[in-house]
Amino acid sequence: IHFVRIQIAGEQVSYFERFGYVELQALLTNAEVDLLRSALAISRAKQHDSEPCDIALSSEESRRVICSRKLGEAAFAFVRKKPLRYGFDRLWPSFPPEGSHIDTLSSVSPTMIAIVIALETKQPTVSLAPAPFVLTSLPSEPGDALFISAKTALRLAPASTPYIVIGYSSGKPLYCFQYQDPHTHSLKKYGYVFGDALKETTHPVVYR
Repeated sequence: IHFVRIQIAGEQVSYFERFGYVELQALLTNAEVDLLRSALAISRAKQHDSEPCDIALSSEESRRVICSRKLGEAAFAFVRKKPLRYGFDRLWPSFPPEGSHIDTLSSVSPTMIAIVIALETKQPTVSLAPAPFVLTSLPSEPGDALFISAKTALRLAPASTPYIVIGYSSGKPLYCFQYQDPHTHSLKKYGYVFGDALKETTHPVVYR
């Protein structure tokens, strides 16, 4: 896969700062979307139909996309903090708790920013007027992505099509118990216990 640098306009950064989220169209190519779909399907089969998580830790190909400098550089354009490190990836929750935030989706703390990427076409829905730091809709075309601030409250209907959410953390992320994360114990198989600092071997820097 050949990665093309993403150009972020000043207007997009301003929108993110005002509303706490911003959508970028065609962030990923068709080939990158297909790769993530395949990796999620393989992970689901291995986990006996359970919800896939952290596929970047078990799939080298998906890791090349999820931990790519392209995504890291794009995320940095909005948070302006570095280094940024891979924190987690998940299938987007079908129904995130009303008013929850992206840092409740994973036991990696802190989560600085998340990217929700559409993997299939979603049926059009009625768009609500944008509200500052309240997210009410998701992207509708494969490869389109939504960058979400850690401060933004989630108010979403259940997702009818698959999305992957990728979280990026700070330079020194920790493994912490998160009761809203159904995978809160998943990193123990990599030798971690709650309170551990995460190593770059599993959670690499994506932008420094």
